[in-house]
Amino acid sequence: MRKPRLPASPTPWPAAVLAVDPGESCGVCLMVRGEFVDSGHGYGFSPEFMDSWIERSAELAAGERLKLVLVMEKPMAGGRAFPGRNPATGGVVIGCRKLWLARWKKSAKTVSKYVVSVYHSTWRARILGMGRGGGQVLIAAERNRAQTVSTQPATAHDESVARLIALWGSRAGEVGALLPKKRPANDVERGT
Repeated sequence: MRKPRLPASPTPWPAAVLAVDPGESCGVCLMVRGEFVDSGHGYGFSPEFMDSWIERSAELAAGERLKLVLVMEKPMAGGRAFPGRNPATGGVVIGCRKLWLARWKKSAKTVSKYVVSVYHSTWRARILGMGRGGGQVLIAAERNRAQTVSTQPATAHDESVARLIALWGSRAGEVGALLPKKRPANDVERGT
């Protein structure tokens, strides 16, 4: 039985979102309170690449006094590749995700519980209005929507995808569910 999807927030969460499109060519995007900060892409199995994004994002979130949430796309069920693509792609995505999670947990500046995984069909449905399908129409839709996130051009397709995952994550109910709930101002701390 599928878990019900949590409703999206009408406004961005008070959080920093580091979005990752994992793979051999790996896209990343950082948003704070739903505002674009930076995006890029690099080799998906480079610990230095991962650490630089994690450290920079953690420092920015700490400076803003916000929680940092890692949002990563997950592969199709069973690690299958998209139709018409190399069957090894699913394994590459799984390996890249595992390395990101290991680097995330190793960093002294992150809290490992702030991690959200999302299927491509979930974020595409919310951001593009199309959950399934592929081909050049989908790639063009992703590229065009990603360019509305920032005036900086995305230099690779995986960077465009990471921008859209960050856009999804900045309002996703799954992200909001992880964030600490503020207590009312009149709630007095009780000693135990």
